[in-house]
Amino acid sequence: MRYVEPDFGVLSISEKRKITHLREDLLGWFSRYGRNLPWRSARASEFEQICVEVLLQRTRAETVAAMYPAFFAQYKTWSDLADASIRELEENLKPIGLWRRRAISIKGLATYAAGHDGRFPTVPRELGEVPGVGQYVMNAILLFQHGAVARQPVCPCATTTLAGSWPMGWRRLRCLVQIAPSVWLSLLVVCGTLSCASLLAAAVR
Repeated sequence: MRYVEPDFGVLSISEKRKITHLREDLLGWFSRYGRNLPWRSARASEFEQICVEVLLQRTRAETVAAMYPAFFAQYKTWSDLADASIRELEENLKPIGLWRRRAISIKGLATYAAGHDGRFPTVPRELGEVPGVGQYVMNAILLFQHGAVARQPVCPCATTTLAGSWPMGWRRLRCLVQIAPSVWLSLLVVCGTLSCASLLAAAVR
């Protein structure tokens, strides 16, 4: 995946204030309406939190949540996944669709991790060269393994909608990842909900 360094020097004091208000609204919304999903549990391991990003690609969270317990009961470590055949992985991934592509991605990611004691690069450009790493997986690795804020935000449909509706536009909205990193998790949850309308109104106040 090609990593593009965003420009964070474009925000005025007024725009930063608006972003702060938006962050508060989003986190408040999430505390009230956020879904209880297994990978958000304090019991979820770093391995699970990273792997699940592969499983969630183009798939509903509820669908992944239904197969999550059985999948991670069978595959408890990177080595378990790396040692599994592509055919075996495909069979276990069929319930969530796109199993051929997903099996290749997750095995490539696991093979790298198993060969590096479960550690991934900290530099985004290097991390982007790891098999199976796209924007979502990269952000998960930087956050959950390295405790770092991902500087290349993902662009879920809710974020795109918000950017298109916000006078400041996408270029400034993307800077939200540096000022309020946790807000991106909330943006993913907002996607497809009616509550998004009230947050859009908050963004322009």
